[in-house]
Amino acid sequence: MRTMYACTAILLACAALPALGADDWQMWNTYGFKLPVIKKKLDLNYSMDTRFRDDMDEFFRYHFYIGPDYHMRKWLTLGIQYGNIQQKPVDGEFQTEHRIMYFVTPKFKLADLGIERYGLGDLNISFQNRLDQRIRHYADHTYTWRYRIYPKLSYPVYTCKYITVSPYVADAFYFDFTDNIAFSMNRLYSGLNFKVFGQIGIDFYYMRLAERSGRGGPWNGSNVLGTGLAYEF
Repeated sequence: MRTMYACTAILLACAALPALGADDWQMWNTYGFKLPVIKKKLDLNYSMDTRFRDDMDEFFRYHFYIGPDYHMRKWLTLGIQYGNIQQKPVDGEFQTEHRIMYFVTPKFKLADLGIERYGLGDLNISFQNRLDQRIRHYADHTYTWRYRIYPKLSYPVYTCKYITVSPYVADAFYFDFTDNIAFSMNRLYSGLNFKVFGQIGIDFYYMRLAERSGRGGPWNGSNVLGTGLAYEF
């Protein structure tokens, strides 16, 4: 019980503090499914995302991602996905980006390392590495690359036969390779995930978005409320 209270307190603190310095409020919604191709070895993933900005009043982006995950080891997953992104600039029309994304994701529990004291054995840790090959004919640089590292911590505070409840915190760091290497975006997440019947995933999160153009420019902040719905066959 103490562990549940501690995780909840951390979750609320991470959600509340970053919101103080941001301006716009956005809403992001993700829907997806995972289809096993080879049991415990190969999955096919599909997801669709819709986004609203200007205090959730303007629909400005939607995208589709599809591709396989290969579970090379229990603790290591490799993946590749194609993305089609439609995004609307301020006072403009929707523009198309094609994207190939390469994933390398180590993930483990502390119990896998022999650490189980104080109920920490079920703490899940992942370090998703993603390299994006971006094709944007509307941009000054049509072909560019971007790297993202996405560490995430989650802990199942409640588990029964039908549902598992896991609060989590995560932070995504984006590095743009368009003109040298620039740290161009940061996404700090605090959320709650529900796993229902072992197949349905429901996600609610707050995210503090900070982004800038190129190296050394001013940072712009936004608050994002997000939802996710996923099904594993």
